[in-house]
Amino acid sequence: MHIIGDIHGKFDKYFGALKYFNIESSIQIGDMGIGFPKHRFLEKWNLNHRFIRGNHDNPEIIKNHPNFLGDFGFLQKENIYYISGGYSIDYKQRTIGYDWWKDEELSKENFKIVKSEISKHKPKIIISHDGPLSVIKKMFSYPNYFQNKTTVNLDVILSKFQPEMWIFGHHHRSTQLKINNTLFICLQELEILNLKGN
Repeated sequence: MHIIGDIHGKFDKYFGALKYFNIESSIQIGDMGIGFPKHRFLEKWNLNHRFIRGNHDNPEIIKNHPNFLGDFGFLQKENIYYISGGYSIDYKQRTIGYDWWKDEELSKENFKIVKSEISKHKPKIIISHDGPLSVIKKMFSYPNYFQNKTTVNLDVILSKFQPEMWIFGHHHRSTQLKINNTLFICLQELEILNLKGN
């Protein structure tokens, strides 16, 4: 299983990487770019290559894509729990319904379900588009990083459950940091992580 960073509509590079590296199955961690004016890509591809939703994905369009995993859920075979959504820091410079969507983050109710399911399944790996607030502050030396619904709720999850590995993107930087017993990995755009190699 491979995990792939943000795509931002660069579908040629995404499919090229899958072919070049002979990747049989993967999960892309959001910001595929589907639903943006120039990136309305809706064609189905190999269902072994799935993705979650980032803040740069139209929630209404992406939910109908056959390769979309969903907003959150547990993959028992892979022992992975995935969490979609993220916050756009530049939303004031964007146009609602065109390149920004009010429901880009999960709702309060959905986060309640996520917390309950993670407590139940105790996944080995968590994949999310953004990361927990406390981890972002340490990983990127952002002591005053702004709070948002996603990062705060991911922090609450982390305070109650520490998986072996937590993988996210959104920040477009490639870095790793181990905190207590959890290895946090942030992937940059189009970066590929082979889970068998970790």
